Order: sequence, then C-alpha cells, then structure tokens
Amino acid sequence: MSPASIKLHAEPYDTPVTVEHLLTHTTGFEVREPADASYLYDTSRKPVSLKESIYDVFPPVVREPGASYMYDNFASRLQGYIVQQVSGESFGSYVENHLFKPLGMNSSSFSVTPELADRLVPSYDGEGGAIPLYGFSPAEWPEGSMLSTASDMALFMEAFLNGGKAADGTVILSGESVKAMSSYRMVIHPDLPDTTYGFESPVIPAQTKGEKVISKGGDILGYSSLLWILPDRRTGVFVSYNTNQDLRNDLFTAFMNHYYAGGQSPYAPKGYQVQAAAELARFEGLYSDLRIKLLTKVQANADGTLTVSDMLNRHQMKQIGELLFVDEGGNPLAFKADNEGHILYMKYSNLYSYATKLPENPAGFPDVPANHPYAGYILSLRSLGFLTEELSEPFEPEQKVTRGAFIHTFNTIWSIPESSNPSLFKDTGNSLYGQDIQAAVEAGMLNGTGNGLFEPDRPILREEAAAIVYRLLTATGIRVPGSTAVLAPGTSEWAADAVRSIVSWKLHGPEVTEPYGISDYGSQRALSKQEMAALLFRMLLPQ
Repeated sequence: MSPASIKLHAEPYDTPVTVEHLLTHTTGFEVREPADASYLYDTSRKPVSLKESIYDVFPPVVREPGASYMYDNFASRLQGYIVQQVSGESFGSYVENHLFKPLGMNSSSFSVTPELADRLVPSYDGEGGAIPLYGFSPAEWPEGSMLSTASDMALFMEAFLNGGKAADGTVILSGESVKAMSSYRMVIHPDLPDTTYGFESPVIPAQTKGEKVISKGGDILGYSSLLWILPDRRTGVFVSYNTNQDLRNDLFTAFMNHYYAGGQSPYAPKGYQVQAAAELARFEGLYSDLRIKLLTKVQANADGTLTVSDMLNRHQMKQIGELLFVDEGGNPLAFKADNEGHILYMKYSNLYSYATKLPENPAGFPDVPANHPYAGYILSLRSLGFLTEELSEPFEPEQKVTRGAFIHTFNTIWSIPESSNPSLFKDTGNSLYGQDIQAAVEAGMLNGTGNGLFEPDRPILREEAAAIVYRLLTATGIRVPGSTAVLAPGTSEWAADAVRSIVSWKLHGPEVTEPYGISDYGSQRALSKQEMAALLFRMLLPQ
C-alpha cells in the first residue's frame, strides 16, 4: 500500500495528505459529508457520479495530517474513487472482479441489483414502520452501500484469517496486506487504539477481555452491521439486522463474556500512582469532538480524579496511566499531549473521533477585545468553526441576526444538512438560506409566519430563537423543559414555555436580568450577533 500523495487544496501544513492518511482517517480534513450522499426513494431518479459527489464537497485540510483521528466517510469515498481511477474500471466492478467473484460471494454487491432487491429483507424505522426500497446517489458508495449476507461475509473472513487465501487457494490479499490490516496504525494510547488499514477499534474496548480485536461497523438507513475479528484466535463474527439499533454492542459483549470469560480487561487497575490535583490541572478545559462538534468538559478534583461531563452524562474518571483514565464502568478515556506535555486531544465517549482541546485565549476580532462581555461566547464559537467571519475584520457584535442567518448557524452546529426538497414557503426559494430553512422545517424545528411565508430576511426575535433551540433540546431528550423561571411581561403565549426553559437553563448572556426574581428576557427584541453567540455556545455546554 503505497502512501502516494494526493493533491488537494492549497496545503496549510508541510505534511501532505497521503493514501495512508485516508486509510487511517487521519487526513486532517474538515468534516464534510458528501452533499449528494442521499438515499433515493425514487429509484427512477438519476444518481450523480462518484466523481461529482467528491469534487462538489472536497474539504480543506484544517489539522496536521497524521496527528489526529476522525472517522471520515469522505476519505473512504475518495479511496473508492482512487481505486476507480487507477484500475480503469468502476469501483463496484473492481470489487466484483477482484473480491466477490474470486471468493464466491455471489450475494454481495455495491449496487442494488434487481436480483438482490428481490431478496432484500424489509427494513424498519424507530417506530417499526417499513422503509421503502431505495437506491443511492451516487449509485455505489465506497463508504457503505455494500449488500451482502452472513454466508458471503464468512467467505471473506475465512480468507482473511487464512492469510488472504480462499479455500481453493485463490489469493485476494497479500500476506503483507493482511498483516497491515490486522495491526493498528493509529492509536491515541497503546491501550486504546483507533484504526488499522480498514478496521477500527472494538465497539466496546472494555469488553475485549484482553484479546486483540479489530472490527468494522456500519449503518445505512434501516440497516446496521458489525464485523469483528480476533486474529490471534483465527475467529471472526459478522452480524447484520434490519433496523438502526445498537444490538451489535450487546452481542459483542455477550460473545466475549461467553467465550473469553477468563480474560482480564486491559483497563484493570495496575497500581498506578495517580497524580496530584495540581498536576491533573493540565487536562482541564473544554474539548470539541472533531466530527460532531459537541463539547465535553473536564475538571480535576482534589481526590486525584477527573469529572468528565457532556450534554447527557457526567462521569468520574480514575487515573490508571499517565494519559489514561477509566470511568465507573471501566470504560477508557485517553489523552494525547505534545512534546512539551500540553494536552491536544482526548478520546472517550465517541470512539470514532478525537476531541480537540479548545484554546483558553482564542484570537479575537478588532471590536471584540478580551474584556468584552460576550468575548468568551463569540471567540469560542469562532474557534469551533461555527462563525466564519474573518478575525481581521470587525465582528459587529450588536448587529441584528436575520431569521435565515440564525437557521443557517443553528443547522451548522447540529450538522443538519441542507434539504434538496422544494421550499415549503413562498419567500425562501431564492434565499441564500432557503435549503437550510427547508431542512429545519423537515426536522420539526420551526414554522412559518403565516400566509405561506417565512420572512428569512427579517431580524429574528429573541423568543423565536429561543423556541427553535427549545424544540431541538427537548425533542432529543438533551434537556428537560424548565418551568421555574418567572418572566416579565412581553413574551408571547406560544413561546412562554421555551423562554422559561432557556432562562432556567441559563442559555443567555448578561443581557438577561432578574430584578426581584423576575426574568426580563426581552422576548420581543431582535436578537443580536453577540446574543446569538451566547445562546448557541451555552446550548452546547454540559449541564
């Protein structure tokens, strides 16, 4: 596997992105899901080409290549395109000719062929409703459109565990490739690996029983799968089912508990002398997940533990190594430091991405000095990439935010992709934010203003912004509605629950005052950029 360089955008680092970085998801790409990676319920629609889907969204490099891990569907798609360009045949045909046919995997394909469609079991959504048969755009997704069966996948695992040779002696992989695919190439810590060439860390690291495990999970709409291999035991398991749930995690745990019950967790206490609270202070701070941008807060405690909290959970972490901790359930957390010992990244709740430590004093705008009352909110959102204004230009913190611009920023934070459907409103079809607005409608986040209008260019009222945030946080279970705040007059009846909750959750800046215990939210005022920054940044903070 040659680490040939790939020419991308103007490169901000001396290290070029290589094929090896693509294979290990360490490119440093900005996270971008291909815009046209859509499920086509109407199979008569013409899919875009693989090339179009790549060059439409080719991401810039925003981190040093090779320095951090972030599972990246775009990187996998780009690998498929490289195979296509080098081989001179389509990705699906290449896999068919060089893997499926030699192994006798006759029920496997990267295309929804009529024959396989007739045999495909129906899939179901979270409410138990059947999902209609669909195709893909592009028609073949290198990162995840493969159809297969357990018996076919058994043929692959058998060949893999036999050094790349099928039962009849056919060679599908060299022994060198099998070795490279069985060895972790990127690890945040020796006891918490990230990825091999093609495989990932175990779905539940604490349940490996001390065995070497490589795995590969995948999800598309209505289907979830997991393959895991124990190379040293010449054992492999594959499971796939027709709904999107984490049953595979339970099966993996049960399997390891049954067959390897005598094994010990790699995170069992080893008598490590924990550091003093003052030494643990270097781990403190806010960390942003590279893939989904949600925040985790780390605090050092006097007893030598760390408290790690996000939007939904809070855990106490016990130190078992210089950069390794475990929570109450034995699940690991690892940090990565630079040569001077400064903490750069952590990996904990999301096994498929590091989280980067946010700078304590991020660069500012000319009109947002360090002592500005909203500086923390504005500069933190900017460092997360959610505000795109140039730091050399004035930010204009008191400028009013339009309804369309608010929806765009809100959707960006929550990774809600633009909709490709026709606009529901009569006045958003030509709006710069029309596709964002339609996506928010489809997600149940907002309504129009009556008469088929949305008014995307009108400044958004504070109560309107509060209602949008409230709907998402309560619908997802991230927050429980708050009802204790006493509001000053002026909030519309339809927005009262939302505004009370926003005040109770303290999702605001110093503009909200509470004289005599009555909260003056200023519901009818237009939201300013600095107030939006306070609302949205505090929305991301752990409770």
